[in-house]
Amino acid sequence: MADWWLEGPNGSLYKAFFLPVSSGDLSAMKWTRNIIWRNELDHPERNVFKLVDEKTEFINGAISLSDKGDHIFIHLIEAAPRNRYGVFPPRPYINVARLMMAFAGKVSFDYGYEGFLALTPKTKLLRYYIKKYNAFLLPGRNVGIDGTVTSRLIGLYYR
Repeated sequence: MADWWLEGPNGSLYKAFFLPVSSGDLSAMKWTRNIIWRNELDHPERNVFKLVDEKTEFINGAISLSDKGDHIFIHLIEAAPRNRYGVFPPRPYINVARLMMAFAGKVSFDYGYEGFLALTPKTKLLRYYIKKYNAFLLPGRNVGIDGTVTSRLIGLYYR
C-alpha cells in the first residue's frame, strides 16, 4: 500500500495521513481569522480532511472537497501557519500545499475524473495557481487543474 509523504527543508521524508476532520479538531484549526472550518463541516456534500504527520499527529493543513460529477472541486485549502512560506524559524514541511493538491487529484482519479480539479482562488492567488499548477481559467472566476499536473504531484508524494 502506498503512503503520503511530507518533505522537510533538508529533503527528508516523513509519513503523513489524510483523515476526516471532526468537530474536535476545529479548535486546533483556527489559523486564519476569516477562514472558519466549521462552515465546511456544516455542508453535508463536502468532505473535509486534515493532513497529519505520523510522528507528532500535528494538523499541518486541511482541505475541503466535493464531487461535482465530472471533477473534484476544492472549496477551501489551507496550510497551518508553521508550514507557510516565509515563516521563521524555517517551516518543518515544505510541500504541504502541493501534497494537499496531490490528495485532491488522487480523489479525482479514484472517482474516474482523470485527476481534474477546479477551485475559485482568492484574487491575489490567481497568478500563483497559474504558475505553480498550470491552472487555466474557467467561467465564474474558477480555475481548472489538469490531471497531468495532479498525476505528477501524486507520483512525487504518494509512494
